[in-house]
Amino acid sequence: MKIGSKTPERRSSSVALAVALLAVFALGLFLGQNDIFTELQTQWSALTTVRSESETLPTLQIDLPFEHYNTLLEQRETALAKNVVIPDASNFVTATVQFKGETVPVNVRLLGGSAENLANDNQWNLDLRTRRAATLADIQRFHLLNSNDNQWHYEQAFAETLRHEGILAPRHEFVDLVFNGDSWGSYALQEGFGDELMTANARTPGVLISFDTDALREMIAAWGDEIALFADPINDFSAASFRSLEVDAFRDATLARDEVRSAERERAIGLLRAVQAGDAQPSAVFDVDLFGRFLAVVDLWGAIDALSLENLRYYYNPDTDLLEPIGFNGNPLSRDGRFSAEAFYGDPEIAAAFATAAQRIAEPAYLAELKTVLAPSGDETLPWEALAARQALMRQSLDPQQPILAYLIESDQVGAPQLIIDIANAIQLPVELIGINLNDTLSLPFETDWLDSAETATSILPPLARDKPTLDFVRLTIPLGDLVLSESNIDFDQPLDITVATQLSASDTIHFTRVREGYPAIQSP
Repeated sequence: MKIGSKTPERRSSSVALAVALLAVFALGLFLGQNDIFTELQTQWSALTTVRSESETLPTLQIDLPFEHYNTLLEQRETALAKNVVIPDASNFVTATVQFKGETVPVNVRLLGGSAENLANDNQWNLDLRTRRAATLADIQRFHLLNSNDNQWHYEQAFAETLRHEGILAPRHEFVDLVFNGDSWGSYALQEGFGDELMTANARTPGVLISFDTDALREMIAAWGDEIALFADPINDFSAASFRSLEVDAFRDATLARDEVRSAERERAIGLLRAVQAGDAQPSAVFDVDLFGRFLAVVDLWGAIDALSLENLRYYYNPDTDLLEPIGFNGNPLSRDGRFSAEAFYGDPEIAAAFATAAQRIAEPAYLAELKTVLAPSGDETLPWEALAARQALMRQSLDPQQPILAYLIESDQVGAPQLIIDIANAIQLPVELIGINLNDTLSLPFETDWLDSAETATSILPPLARDKPTLDFVRLTIPLGDLVLSESNIDFDQPLDITVATQLSASDTIHFTRVREGYPAIQSP
């Protein structure tokens, strides 16, 4: 499927806009307002460019009987009253689609989610399924989404980037939508969730699952305001709210008729439930490497919505017995924020996989590589400067100013001199202990024997725990043997300048954190 360019609403609308612009132009000349003239030139240039580009888009025409159209109107009014679309199987009505010389029977309904797109008469988002085993552009399930929403030109490039990284993502194509004879302008034809999504991405057809957000939509309807619901401290919906939502599979009826697929459905849902219940580490359920790359691409494109409860999707890979993320509706570069560390599922291995992928994807050379994939003909309409700016943010994240907290503890032990230091990871990525430096003259490589507990005998400090707002300190007891004392030329009776050397698992950069001396110790209440 190829991406096209955006088009205007319809030719008659273009003519009307042109007439209006000429009127403004005349007024501008009369009033001598050069800014109006300049703005007119800009709009006229954009208009003529869009009109010429519209000729490259294929037309997709939907025709449905009058009574079925009225049914959609009734569903629309219900959705607008609730501020959300809550669809079910009974909402489908029959229609036909004409596209690229084919006429295909389909079922159509309003697409679930926010009802914001329904406010206008010709900007509805639609969910379609072909009937009688027919296919449309080699797919049986697809969405039609107004291309003025959700940065759809960038969404297609975001999906291409995911596929370049070996991550599942639906295909897109831009079309000129004609709905019951009325031109609705440029729409994104987006592949739905069926076997074609898996085979097109070189996967064995398996089971696709997601969190069932119907209950969430009902809550939005009850609150009447999505923002108010998400601000509610009691429901506490956030990226971690997957724990309170049920898991469901796509194409349940089809899966039930296939013994193998039915068993895979049970396995897939059971694995995600194990993560919800805390019975399994996320890194044992998800494909860790793919998940890390997925999060890094989301961060590069600012496609934060791909991590929302509404859009999270997973593929159960029967060949690996693991769940893989699917990139879907990320709304890239729509805002400046970064994703929450809750997306790591509180798992150090997933966080480390993200760091590894982000280290590579944040390098300027990656954009040059991406240009050969997304714009081999030199297309400069993609936001290369914005992506470079986000790369800079990613590089900054991988170079933290204070990755740990470190405190020198007074030792009351009698015997060989030693240093006792409490250390805690202060960031959301795993941190590796490299060693300590004394007065910038003596470096001691880290040894697991310094740790008090054999259970934590590792140089890796796990990230801050997702499910508790507290620091996890480890205690290092560092013996200063005769060899160290004799060769260091350090006066241990004087205050010491101690730093701890650390690095992120994916980085070669060493960070030095000064050990604070004389800080009050933790007290029992």
